[in-house]
Amino acid sequence: MHLPEAYAAAIEAAVSRIPGRDLTRAAETLSARYRDVSVSMDAGLDRPLTDAERAAYLIVRAPATFAAVTAVLGELRERRPEFTARRILDLGAGPGIATWAALAMFDEVTEVTLVERDRGFAALGREILDASASAADTTAIRWKQSDLREWARDAPNPASYDLVVISYAIGELIADVRGRVIDAAWRATAADGALVIVEPGTPRHF
Repeated sequence: MHLPEAYAAAIEAAVSRIPGRDLTRAAETLSARYRDVSVSMDAGLDRPLTDAERAAYLIVRAPATFAAVTAVLGELRERRPEFTARRILDLGAGPGIATWAALAMFDEVTEVTLVERDRGFAALGREILDASASAADTTAIRWKQSDLREWARDAPNPASYDLVVISYAIGELIADVRGRVIDAAWRATAADGALVIVEPGTPRHF
């Protein structure tokens, strides 16, 4: 699956600011990081990404992540055709790729909250959403800078989100933090809503 043209154009504009040599080196670094399944964010990958690494992430990860989340949300719609997603919470949002998929899938969205700890990723995601004009004027989009540990500790109790998405973020947390985040995400999900967790898999481990 290809990214929608508006997102692809916005990504190209963002990536064009990074010299090609820096982008290639950053892409190699990120690819090596994702291949090393023994390393989690809590085990040494806590440093902020560079601008080049964020741009490389858009090239290396965005198309596959968008396709995976779109497939999962499509499955959700098929199993629950009556489901509506007016209020969405995107946890560990990165540049907002899961939100891109949700906005493409659901026309009724009125509010999106994205939680991301990396200020640069949030700024990049905001730029891409604005440039792609993917959200209608009636959609309120709010970014909150916080890591998932902090969010889980301070998360409000009301279960008010129709759709809560955690895409490629849970697997980067140590087990006890992971449990707290999932519990808080479930509490934030409305009674008739859906909690969607997307993680990578292989034929052997999935």
